[in-house]
Amino acid sequence: MRVNSKELGCVSPSWNSSFEGILYWKQKVDSRLKRGCIFSEHWCRLKGNILILCRFPDRTSNEVSGVVLLERFTVSRTRDEEISYSFRLDFDSGDKPLVFVARSEDEAEKWCHHLNKAQLAPRLRRFTLLRDEIRRITGSDPLEAGFSSNSVTPPTIVEEGSLNDEGLEVMLKCLNIGDMAHPNELPNTCLFVSVSTSLKSNWTPVGATEIIECSRNPIFSKTIFLRHDLIDENNSIRFSLFDIKDVKSSVSALIGETITTIKVLLDSSSFLFPLRDDCSPIPVKYEGLETTFPSIVVQSRKQKPLDPTAAKVDANMLSLRSVCDNLLSKRYKFQDSMGETMHIIEFMGESKLCYVFPIEYLKTLIQSEYLIYDSLSRTGSSKPVIESLRKERMISMKQTLEQYEANLRNLVDYTGPLFKSSNERANPRYDFVPTNLHVNQIALTDVDGQLVSSHNIISVGAFSLASRRYKSGGLFRMAFDTMITPTRTYPPSELSYLNLSSESPVASATCLLNTKPIGKAMDLLYRGTHSIALLRSDLAGLIQRLNAPGQAEPLAQRLQKTVSSIQWIFSDKLLSNLNVLPVVSCDFEVIITLLTQLSSVEIMKSTNSQPSQPNDHVIIINKKKNESRENLIDSLDKAGQKLSITLERIWESAASVLWDHVLSGLADLSNQQTLSVSKESSGNYSDLIAEAERSAYPNMLPINDNVLTAVSIIQDSFNYRHHACVCQVD
Repeated sequence: MRVNSKELGCVSPSWNSSFEGILYWKQKVDSRLKRGCIFSEHWCRLKGNILILCRFPDRTSNEVSGVVLLERFTVSRTRDEEISYSFRLDFDSGDKPLVFVARSEDEAEKWCHHLNKAQLAPRLRRFTLLRDEIRRITGSDPLEAGFSSNSVTPPTIVEEGSLNDEGLEVMLKCLNIGDMAHPNELPNTCLFVSVSTSLKSNWTPVGATEIIECSRNPIFSKTIFLRHDLIDENNSIRFSLFDIKDVKSSVSALIGETITTIKVLLDSSSFLFPLRDDCSPIPVKYEGLETTFPSIVVQSRKQKPLDPTAAKVDANMLSLRSVCDNLLSKRYKFQDSMGETMHIIEFMGESKLCYVFPIEYLKTLIQSEYLIYDSLSRTGSSKPVIESLRKERMISMKQTLEQYEANLRNLVDYTGPLFKSSNERANPRYDFVPTNLHVNQIALTDVDGQLVSSHNIISVGAFSLASRRYKSGGLFRMAFDTMITPTRTYPPSELSYLNLSSESPVASATCLLNTKPIGKAMDLLYRGTHSIALLRSDLAGLIQRLNAPGQAEPLAQRLQKTVSSIQWIFSDKLLSNLNVLPVVSCDFEVIITLLTQLSSVEIMKSTNSQPSQPNDHVIIINKKKNESRENLIDSLDKAGQKLSITLERIWESAASVLWDHVLSGLADLSNQQTLSVSKESSGNYSDLIAEAERSAYPNMLPINDNVLTAVSIIQDSFNYRHHACVCQVD
């Protein structure tokens, strides 16, 4: 938003401010000589939803230092022990928060109260809801009643029915349209269609065509569908033609109207209606003849319900309704290459999974990241640089986990429509939700309205993280900026993307690229922590599950699958020096053997339990089998504990080796292996630090010129962006 700050400053001292006083504004200083934060004193004036920060703390100051538009934000007190009487403004758009300090506790509370009341968005939302409710009840907009016909808002488009509805499809085109006052200007035409019943005097909007720009003879592709409940010979139908001056503001001028009855449309399939000011034209049957006066050509065709024998083709419609909310439909007609008219029905809905899937994705992601965090906390290194980087990674990973959990809470608490519009694209609360996700079904019908074929289409906005506002690009740019040997140019070609990513330790580790040790090590860490946690859970509940008969065989298959994954991890060349496969295989074979024996005992017991003559010999055999089963379960308990202890010990060694590969790869980015960790060490790290400051998300700990902190922040920022985009794609 642009404002004339000089004029605003001159006017502001004389207006009746809602509240004004002195505030200290927290600003970040980023220069070669000094880094940190300072507090500058300003006289501030609040008027409506505008906060003006004057340059000087004088009541009469008219020089403006800053202007804040107070919309879509939250104000809250900060609990900083070092800074008293402070509060902050957090914006939904993702802009950096503003921190102010008042002179007393009372002034801080007053500022928070007045700032919270300043925004107009809540009142506008309430106003819009009331306006829509009045329009729904009365059929007209209360704000349009006093306007002339030269200022018109397009009608609210209602759902045009399903594929199986009976009704009347209306196709429209215009001839010789122009503006008598401006004959040289070509109009941007749009037709609005309304219906009035014989019992009501108001008009109910039923649809509108698309806007065709700069044409005197527009042929509209979008058709209007009249449901069977509107088709009454006594009902009137109105066609209003408008010249759309501005699409965004809906400023339009009425060119002309024509009113007729539904009976006229039912009697003939094609009519020509002259556009006249008195709105009482005489309809003429249209036979393709030339005309010199402005007119509307109306063609209609009846749509019958689907043939019951072919109704199974409409099964896709049922599946579409099962996954979509707010299902709407539009109808079109096109000419094919043979000159025949194709009748198209487009159904569009908002997917119910738009918010459900990100919730499940975040739950899985948080669980996986906590396992990785726990694995990193259990390792250590004798190398000072690697150990320092490990500690920085733990701090940064913890902050990222908190960010994931905050996103999950926001999505779980969300109660609005299951759709993220482009207006919410930069809202950090919904980073993992795809933008403008629609599920479409395109149906082709014949001249009788019978379904010929249907096609499903998913449309969605670009997969990005707009809330972070990375000025130089997104994931590709971050991968390019963190390459060890940046020999390629940006942007990369489609074929060179993997090569570009493999040369970036940050991208390799996050995307789990097997072409580099760091990516392969992270892949093994994720697989290993998940498999070990799953096996630990199965072994802990082993005895409880075996108390129920018939569980030995399925449990053996489940354990076999998990242990096979662990054996595959230990067989990788990165862990070949550990030579732990024989130990794991030996302990696991003991469990499999015992489970096989237990399964055999249960099968024999089930066979002998068939109805037969009881005798003492059968009772003795069953008693021995019960004792055998109890002994096997006891042996399984001991074998499971032994395998669990063995795997815990072996995995700690394996994780330590893998983390050494990961941290060494990240340290390569800063060339820190041969340097001291202290700030006095030589080397130019300004590019890495600048990259971290660009990509860091709000509320992260300050970098303070520490290159290891910068590397860790870059890694987690890339990781956050990567998972947000992957979740939107899925």
